[in-house]
Amino acid sequence: MRLSTRAVAGLTKSTPFLELAQLCQRVEATSKRNEKIVLISTFLKSIGPEEVPLATLFLAGKAFPESDPRVLEISYATVSDASKNLGQSRLTEHLLMIRDVYNTLERIAETSGSRSRDRKLSLLQTILTQTSQLEAEYLTRMMLGEMRIGVVEGVLLDAIAEASGVPSK
Repeated sequence: MRLSTRAVAGLTKSTPFLELAQLCQRVEATSKRNEKIVLISTFLKSIGPEEVPLATLFLAGKAFPESDPRVLEISYATVSDASKNLGQSRLTEHLLMIRDVYNTLERIAETSGSRSRDRKLSLLQTILTQTSQLEAEYLTRMMLGEMRIGVVEGVLLDAIAEASGVPSK
């Protein structure tokens, strides 16, 4: 399943990425499986239906579905370079939306060819200047595939089932 930029751009509701980052922080803070499920399902019910696939991908620490061949091809060093001097350049007025993050990740994944590292670095710097420290932390973890917030596949599936009113077992 590939989520196109056009489909994502047509979202009817926009949820701030900060809300997803705050959810990640709350989920990470608890070791209780059922509490994680309730937190995630409550969040999923509060967002637009078009955002659910994006949010679940991000919670799972993925930029794209497994069926999507695109990859970000960014390293810790690239993210580190993009993060340098962010304290002075952060835009505190801009509210980054979940779909903005996804659209930027698409652009990063589709960047190739000569000087692609420089173009990816520029895209990373642009999006990171629009994030709070909390957003940057979880965005970076997700891009590097290292979320580690305790959202295993079973927890996510149960949360999706609960959010949609379907029995999980």
